[in-house]
Amino acid sequence: MHTDISRYSTADLLQLSRAEDCDDLAFRALCAVFKRWDGGIDLSLLIDLIDSEVVSDRLRASYYLYEVSPRFDSVKDAVLKLADDVLAGCRRAFVGYLVNSGWYDDTAAEGLVNCLHDSDLDVRLKAIKWAILTTDERFEDVSRRVVADFDMPCNNPWTQRYKKRGLAALTIARRVRSGESVAEVRTTTPGEDSFSFEYLEAFEGHSQRRRTRRLNRRSPPSAPEAG
Repeated sequence: MHTDISRYSTADLLQLSRAEDCDDLAFRALCAVFKRWDGGIDLSLLIDLIDSEVVSDRLRASYYLYEVSPRFDSVKDAVLKLADDVLAGCRRAFVGYLVNSGWYDDTAAEGLVNCLHDSDLDVRLKAIKWAILTTDERFEDVSRRVVADFDMPCNNPWTQRYKKRGLAALTIARRVRSGESVAEVRTTTPGEDSFSFEYLEAFEGHSQRRRTRRLNRRSPPSAPEAG
């Protein structure tokens, strides 16, 4: 007989989701939590985890954000803090939230600029994925921001080196967006980590389908043939 989880509070469901003696109950409890958060219910519990000074709490929140991306301002304000978190997993979750939720504004763009030249490869690759999948308008906007950031005077050679990584990330994304295969980009991009291209190849078909949809939206509808 299944436990009626609808009668539990969201806080209690979060506790149930961590039960180790009943995988089915834990799974159903977590799904119920995600459904509530997606509807804007009890978001303070998610926000508290994101804002927590406890590392394990923020990592839990990062995991949850890959499963549910509530599109509410209170959540966006909290997620923005993850953009410069000391934990790479949290910074990656910030980009993942942008990919999944479609959120983009000036504050989100500033976080993306930093993630495109992040020292952690997984964070940077997630940002490259965003750059490949996003709209033309947003891609050009973040490109301008990355170039402007690179052009700002900087006396620290290490900082400038990381900023170059942002430019390289945009170049890769732009070439894939234009229709080049990852294999082609790989052979003409010396110095890039080979794992970068292995990661990009894993979702190459998806990025090509997104490119086709972008091109279709740009193309005017065909004129009807004369009868």
